[in-house]
Amino acid sequence: MNNRLDQNQQEKVSRKYHEHPLLCACQLAFRNYQARMRYLMFSPVEVFVEAVEVIDDILEDGTDRMGYISNLWENLTIRYKLWCTGVPDDNEFQIAVSSVFYAVSITMSIHSHPYFKETIKDALLKEIDSHSSVVKQEEDKVIVALSQYADELRNWLDSYVVNDTYLSDDIDDVANDRKPRSLKVVHPKNKSNRTIKQERPKADYSKFSFELKSKGRFKAKKDKALEFLHGELTAKKFIMDVKDLTINEDISQLLNVEEKNKLVFNTVFSGVNTDYHIVWIGTAKELGYFINQLEERGAISWKDGPRKWQVTRNRIWQGKKEYTINEDTGKKQYTYIIEPFKENAFDKNLIPADTSKLDAILDLIAPVEKVNNTKIGMEIEAEFRNYSNFEEDNENDRGEKLSQGFRDRSHKGKE
Repeated sequence: MNNRLDQNQQEKVSRKYHEHPLLCACQLAFRNYQARMRYLMFSPVEVFVEAVEVIDDILEDGTDRMGYISNLWENLTIRYKLWCTGVPDDNEFQIAVSSVFYAVSITMSIHSHPYFKETIKDALLKEIDSHSSVVKQEEDKVIVALSQYADELRNWLDSYVVNDTYLSDDIDDVANDRKPRSLKVVHPKNKSNRTIKQERPKADYSKFSFELKSKGRFKAKKDKALEFLHGELTAKKFIMDVKDLTINEDISQLLNVEEKNKLVFNTVFSGVNTDYHIVWIGTAKELGYFINQLEERGAISWKDGPRKWQVTRNRIWQGKKEYTINEDTGKKQYTYIIEPFKENAFDKNLIPADTSKLDAILDLIAPVEKVNNTKIGMEIEAEFRNYSNFEEDNENDRGEKLSQGFRDRSHKGKE
């Protein structure tokens, strides 16, 4: 968004995106700041629009994210001063910039990948802390307000990071009475010379796997954890053993079907590059819940680059029942068709009606600690408060603040 939206354009955006969780969060957190301004009058809708632009830039492949964030405060300040020249109160620009930073940092804090939810979020908060921000004085209220929409934000972000469109482009189209680019059939043009997602070359993440971390009763016994997990998922009919596995021929001759499948299963959760995949015969919703829970309980990780559902679709394929009629007996019978999950398989609500079987497995592999029972929003509030408290206790050492004070995430099990 090159130019500031006028009031009419802001109203169009507000009407179009009135249910978007980030806009709702910004309206709840920042409405009173606009009322206190005399000149800039930076609205919650503008916080939303500016935050989306920053989020798109951060998520863009090829962005020097640390360099971008280190210059972002100054760039936004200059941008807003050009919008409203001659303002005698510099605090109004500080309010505007820090509002955008808080909105983006809250969003990044619920990203599925540790790099964004920790490193990027910490870098944003460090920038806030390094400036004398008016909003910083009311940080707790802002974080509480923004965190009330954390669950909805997570659902949106999980689907958005695998989407090939830019929300900032669509907002610009809505504000200027154009059909949103994400709905167009024609190939969209570059935006401000930025490579659009459809055109950029994609890195090859097809061989990446998850890495299971030993926790609970299997702490420091990864081989036992993998053996238990394979056995339980097979017994409870979430995965199936496949007879015709393609694995190293020399090894294949030494193993029976069950042993081959255990080898494949262990490799899929080893963190190494592989072509192997296991076959899931439960529902997509059950698989999504299982992977989400493993991540939230700190029991799996994966190398930087691919997103969680990319790794899932590459390493875990779907076994779909195909029914036929036996010509000899006339009875109904079925076989499994094995194929990759569709790209949108995990875009929906990923909480099955009955999670008891999966929970029983998860509670042994990665037991939930007490703080994990709180809502996502409460977790975010606690984390941001931990950061603030550490800042107060360690005013003379900014390097330690970022590396230690805000990374106390023991309840997440992150390393």
